[in-house]
Amino acid sequence: MDARQPRRNVVLLCSDSYESKKKAAAFVAAASRLGLEVRAHPDDKTVAVLPASDSRGLDAAWMARTYGVPGPDPVAVGIARSKSLTYEFLSRRGFELLRWLVPVCDRDLRGSFGGPVIVKPDCGTGSSSPQPWGYRVFDDLRDFRRYLYREKLLERFFATQSTRPDQRQLVMEYVDADLWSVGTVAGNGTAHLYDCNVMQTLPNSKVMGRVLLGVKHPDVQTPIRMAGALANAGLRRSIIYFQCVPRNGRLYPFDLNLRPGTMWEQAAVRLRVHAYDEVLAVLLGLKDRPRIRWPARHIGLVRVPRELRRGEYRAKCSDPSAIPVIDRVRYDPAKPYDAGHAFAMYALVCRRPNDFHSRAAAVIAGTRLERVAAA
Repeated sequence: MDARQPRRNVVLLCSDSYESKKKAAAFVAAASRLGLEVRAHPDDKTVAVLPASDSRGLDAAWMARTYGVPGPDPVAVGIARSKSLTYEFLSRRGFELLRWLVPVCDRDLRGSFGGPVIVKPDCGTGSSSPQPWGYRVFDDLRDFRRYLYREKLLERFFATQSTRPDQRQLVMEYVDADLWSVGTVAGNGTAHLYDCNVMQTLPNSKVMGRVLLGVKHPDVQTPIRMAGALANAGLRRSIIYFQCVPRNGRLYPFDLNLRPGTMWEQAAVRLRVHAYDEVLAVLLGLKDRPRIRWPARHIGLVRVPRELRRGEYRAKCSDPSAIPVIDRVRYDPAKPYDAGHAFAMYALVCRRPNDFHSRAAAVIAGTRLERVAAA
């Protein structure tokens, strides 16, 4: 008979994506270092139910509520899972946002936002959409309508809007600028910053291609206050990670995640930065705020662009200073949303922020892919 006493534990919920499973593995390692076991189902020693994917956030909240485990209010998670509800919540609390609209009839697309717009899914995150209009940028609302009419998609679009809530789209002002990530973690009320970085997407894509750690936007307090408002409304014991776009010195959120950013997480694991330990300690109420220490003040992360093809490849870079974060890449066309490991990725220690892009370009030019033969 095993005489060991049961230990406190956490339950992790992940999706079928490779990225989600990797995030779950990072949580498992952090839980082990904090002396916690990991279970598939709650018991009387469970202290948290954690989602390793945004798609499992509401499942985790309901499971915690059902079994009396401290966690976020499912209603607050339901708001956070919807971009439109999140925007509405923040607007009602006095935060300034970019203009946005959930079109439900043809007349909605005959107005104007006075500039470019982007069409994107209301629920869920990522960079791919099952519909042809998803994640596309148009000159204005009327240009989007002309596209739908020209491609004979107008009727299909509004039918999808009314009958497929899982694929409902919203339209938002589009700002062509580098993006900013503001990651916070909330314990039982206050949201604390754990990371701020600036990002760029891959060419002709919505997949993130470059991230520079160690920089902070002057308006970083605005998304932190937004996260605090959500935490106070019930999004407790949660990661609240905003992706923002800058305009006129202000940061405007366009997406909210309930798990860490993928490139950030991959680099933290590869560089042996116990970032998940710090985040998890705050989630469990063991610490008031996270204290994450990277090996250098400025670290750049770069993905190597490529044409996505099925299969597995090994990446080799000629730059000896480039630290491989992902050097075995894989892609499954059946899961276009699961692109976190579809690109080679390297970490670069930078003396100055301005060094990053020239060094990133050299890494991209010096990287080659070799196909890994199937076993």
